[in-house]
Amino acid sequence: MAITYRRGTLEDVELLIRLREQGVREMNNLDETADLSRLERENRRYYRRALADGSYVTFLAMDGQRAVGVGGVCLSQMSPISANPTGLTALLISIYTHPDYRRRGIGQALIDRLLQAAREAGAGLVLLESTPIGRPLYEKNGFRPLSTYMGRQL
Repeated sequence: MAITYRRGTLEDVELLIRLREQGVREMNNLDETADLSRLERENRRYYRRALADGSYVTFLAMDGQRAVGVGGVCLSQMSPISANPTGLTALLISIYTHPDYRRRGIGQALIDRLLQAAREAGAGLVLLESTPIGRPLYEKNGFRPLSTYMGRQL
């Protein structure tokens, strides 16, 4: 069966949470006993608000009725700077393809859709945090390390 793609909606919140959990468990080598209940609650709250107000756009890769991939873009208005005159910044997040479906172009198809959504929204800068497995795909799409950003957890 061919993979199809569709934009996620509020009706997909529980599916998005399940896919997010799969990605987090895999990325962090967490087994099924790891408690992700807080992450689930906060993601549910976030998805409901951000999908409704348009500050989060997501696409799902579907094999029939089965979701086999997902990706999202968070849109955030920041103060305009020379490198981003609109100030609208897009953050690609939660790009995940089920292991059985990798190396079939699904990640690329999701990135294409997410970048188009960011472009249509008027974003002038797109950022992402990469895992080692995703780095070659992101580099192929023109992403490069930025030396000027720093961060810390609160």
